[in-house]
Amino acid sequence: MFFKSLVSVCQTLTRCCLSWQFILTFSWSILLANSHVILTYPPARKYSLDFLDNVRTRGPCGMIKENHNVTFTELSPSTALVVQWHLAYTHRGGVYIELRDSKDKIIKRYPDVGWTLQNDVSATSYTIVLPPSECYNCTLRLVKQATDWGEEHVFWSCADIHLTQQELSSQVRCNTHGTLSGSQCVCRRTYVGDRCQFQNECVDDTDCSNHGHCTDTNSTSYPRLQCYCHAGWFGRRCEKESPVQSLSDLNYSLYNHKVLSADFEFYYRIIQESQELEAVIKSKSDSWLGIGWRSFEADESCRQFPVQSPTKGGKDQGGNEQSQSCVQGTGPPDSGTCPQQTGTGNSPSSPSTSHAGPNPCDGFCNSSTGCVFNVEWIHQPKNNSLVFTMTADLAQTQYMSLGFSADNLMPNTDIVIAWRIQNGSVYLSDRWVASKSMPVEDTHNDLTLISGEVTAGTTSIRFSRLISPSDVNDLNLNISGCIYLLTAVGVKYDSNSSIRYHKGNRGVSSKQFCFDKCPVDRGESLGPITSVQENLTTEAAPLQEDSDHLNETGLGLHEMDCTDVIIGSALWNTSRIGDYYTRDRSTPLFDQMYGGVDSLTAAIGYQTSTETVILFRRKVQSADVTDWPIEPRPMHVVWARGQHRNDIIHRPPSAYEMNEIADKDYYRPNELKYHGAGGHRGDTAINFHEVPPSPAPVDPPKCLSGRCTDQSSCPYQIRWAYESASDSITFQIMATVEENQWVAVGFSNDEEMPNTDVIAAYFLPDSQSGGLVPHVTDRYAYDRSEPKLDAVNNVQLINATRRNGVSTFLFSRPARTGDAADIDLHNSQNNCPYVFYGIGGSVSPPEIMDFHPVIPTVAGRICFGFCSSLPSEDSTVKPHGVTTDNHIASVMTSAANVALNCTIRLTNLNYNTEEMGEMTRPKAKELKVTLELELEKAFRESLNNINKVTVQRLRPGSVLVDFSVAVTSEQDDDHSAKEAIKKQLQKIVEKAELADFVLDTKYLAVDESQSASNILSGHNGSSGDNIGKSEIIIIVVAVVLCLVAVAIVTYKFCVFQKSDNRTDQNVKIFEPHVQHAYENPGYLDPKTLNVSRYV
Repeated sequence: MFFKSLVSVCQTLTRCCLSWQFILTFSWSILLANSHVILTYPPARKYSLDFLDNVRTRGPCGMIKENHNVTFTELSPSTALVVQWHLAYTHRGGVYIELRDSKDKIIKRYPDVGWTLQNDVSATSYTIVLPPSECYNCTLRLVKQATDWGEEHVFWSCADIHLTQQELSSQVRCNTHGTLSGSQCVCRRTYVGDRCQFQNECVDDTDCSNHGHCTDTNSTSYPRLQCYCHAGWFGRRCEKESPVQSLSDLNYSLYNHKVLSADFEFYYRIIQESQELEAVIKSKSDSWLGIGWRSFEADESCRQFPVQSPTKGGKDQGGNEQSQSCVQGTGPPDSGTCPQQTGTGNSPSSPSTSHAGPNPCDGFCNSSTGCVFNVEWIHQPKNNSLVFTMTADLAQTQYMSLGFSADNLMPNTDIVIAWRIQNGSVYLSDRWVASKSMPVEDTHNDLTLISGEVTAGTTSIRFSRLISPSDVNDLNLNISGCIYLLTAVGVKYDSNSSIRYHKGNRGVSSKQFCFDKCPVDRGESLGPITSVQENLTTEAAPLQEDSDHLNETGLGLHEMDCTDVIIGSALWNTSRIGDYYTRDRSTPLFDQMYGGVDSLTAAIGYQTSTETVILFRRKVQSADVTDWPIEPRPMHVVWARGQHRNDIIHRPPSAYEMNEIADKDYYRPNELKYHGAGGHRGDTAINFHEVPPSPAPVDPPKCLSGRCTDQSSCPYQIRWAYESASDSITFQIMATVEENQWVAVGFSNDEEMPNTDVIAAYFLPDSQSGGLVPHVTDRYAYDRSEPKLDAVNNVQLINATRRNGVSTFLFSRPARTGDAADIDLHNSQNNCPYVFYGIGGSVSPPEIMDFHPVIPTVAGRICFGFCSSLPSEDSTVKPHGVTTDNHIASVMTSAANVALNCTIRLTNLNYNTEEMGEMTRPKAKELKVTLELELEKAFRESLNNINKVTVQRLRPGSVLVDFSVAVTSEQDDDHSAKEAIKKQLQKIVEKAELADFVLDTKYLAVDESQSASNILSGHNGSSGDNIGKSEIIIIVVAVVLCLVAVAIVTYKFCVFQKSDNRTDQNVKIFEPHVQHAYENPGYLDPKTLNVSRYV
């Protein structure tokens, strides 16, 4: 269930300050339905979560017993009971069942020793005979092995029961859902089972409000009969009418679009009028689809909802001695003793020697905590060792390394290096590095390889090592100072097991991990029925805010924790779509299960032979405790789809892959079980408030990016201009970064990092001058590692500055280069590249780029090539550069019908013929792009109908700038539109400053003689040698002295000038004056730029 705006006492559990830099970069550990085991009869204790294990929750049950509203199942002693459960993940290993009395003492175990059902994990029931004695306030506990995750890894689930000698009433015998008829229960409608213990959603279509079909899903658990709603209806029983009645005319061009995998697409938009999120999921799947989100401000405290887990020392929240069992670890498991009551409170307090809280030696590290790939570990108390799992997407030629360091530096680091071999097996090497050099293999290998596999390009390796090895070349992890983890991915080895330098693809954990307080199994005798799991002290409760070691486990938030989830499935023209929540990796449950409500305002779906499509709507703001409001900023998003028989993937292999399962169809279509690994799930960052690209026509001569008016929220800003004459694109990137930190823009045919064309820019120190030298490099990312430098650099640096912590780069690149390592930016409308915006780590000589700590933002497809000519009327693709929280003005809404030619003077620049004589020269191009962007921004302060500003040429006179302004007249009043342009232009000039340019406040020229169509098409109506406006002025003055009549005629085609008989004219013209020899202080001022990309 979810967490958003819990009332009063729960408010402290909502959001903490997690930087959104905690975004996981290309993480593959997402588990949207990574669920495991839960009792279904007797029913599990509230809350019935199925990801309660001995690593993350405290035993014996992982869920405390409430002190009120406890639901007991009443049973008769000495009778047979079929214990039933739901298993959503086919973990290897067996199960056992036990009964515990009110003091938490084990009174019976089934089987007496060992496990059962190891060879068929699809079996979800086991018959036991209850003991002959009464037992009130007792617990029935199911323990399920997960040996594929570790020999001692188990999941558990508990039910609260009474064993009573009294004859059970008809109501009790039939669980209040039926009546006895002889010895048989006659169940009420929708209830089934020999004790009416299970419930379906429907019996026939009338239970679906006659707006849906009662469908037998053939699921392995209840409800088996479920309502699938006809188009136009939704809800658990199709009781709600949907405002979206059909998907046949869905216009996908109205949505933002994200390709989350080759088989999973996501469309989304905010409907401003109703303030609703509307989203569409499309997937090549015949099973369920899910999308979930949470705020990046969420922290570990959100897992304390809906129930706050016990703190360390055995203190359970909200319980009392009568209603809750002892917590495993507060005494010997079979001693039957409980913590003594102390003080006046109701909560028991355990002895000071008790340590039943989280095991400080279990955890994981991923990109959110500084590791470049996923590392998980579980402590094994039996031999005081750690079982590590390393998971990374590796090319055939790459290795991954994990280092243990006391000081976060490479020297004196214990290193594990692994790679995959061509035959599919893996190689594991124990090494030591004494300095910044090649790690040397240990003479004694202290690592034990457990398993290794490669699935869909992802390499997963499990191994174990002792915490305190005897080898001098292995770091003793049992040190008081704790350790850092060093991770890296590098380019491969040779036949002699030598490896190459990893370059920049490395990371150091942002915090230390401690292994000095690991509980050790001393081998005490625990009685004849004690299994290896009974000896475990690795039960870990969710971390508490008041804990002295809040983050000592290093667990952090899993990608699936505390997510608001929408899950839908479809059977042809009927659908079942609901609002869910999950606290952790448990199977998401309907919001109502956690005290919430279904917040969907519309839902519809359908299925074809090739894909499933689900649409839903939900209010942007929600006060429901199980909903996250849709924030106007990037949010953490997870997605998944169900797996089916021909596409089952578990990592590491589960009982399914090991043929330890009888039912090979255990993963039924549309049954909410584990989604599988690989391309079945993932995570990303999405700003749902992004404005979809407008279907308006494209501005022919150039394409500009959008704008972000909130400068403080835009640490990365990018804009560009396409030039049809040279078929090239000029980019400007501004970013608030460290001086040696790189920024980049990338182009890809999909939304993944591999096979991405990258332009990276950064500053490096000059060893001779001590200053900074700008670098703009052309690169290509072949995989998820450092992009490699291209053999041919097709990027031209125009200018670069660094001021006040802001790095600015101006550069250009041809749209078509002919280079195989460059993405064609002039692609067809159906194959335009995705554009990535990224801020990375540091850069070290010789141009080695470090790993990026934040997932690059994907802008969507941008069709640069369509800037050179107007698209057809049905075109829905428009180049766009940015989306922000603010409304983005359209670059081009229609063909302009009003235009003016203007001239202004820049007094702080000297004209240079070689640099500015032709607009194709670098300096002229730099000025052109910068001036166009700054002028357009200045005009937009009062003119929303501005279409474009085009700098046509630069001339002497300090520097005279001839440019055109084109607008769309919203009325048939060209005069008013022209006057508005003149008025705003006058304001611009009177300010005397335009970014870093100084304007002559006494010089302004305007010419209305050019047509709007000429300006839009890039023609100014003159040849390359045309004289400019200032020359016209001079000529006019000369002609007036000679030929008054000619002067009168020429006046009509000249710029406006002030005269005594035109006192109402507010646009003036003045003669050029002496050129000022000012220095150029630079052209790019970050304080004035507002065209940006929010990262």
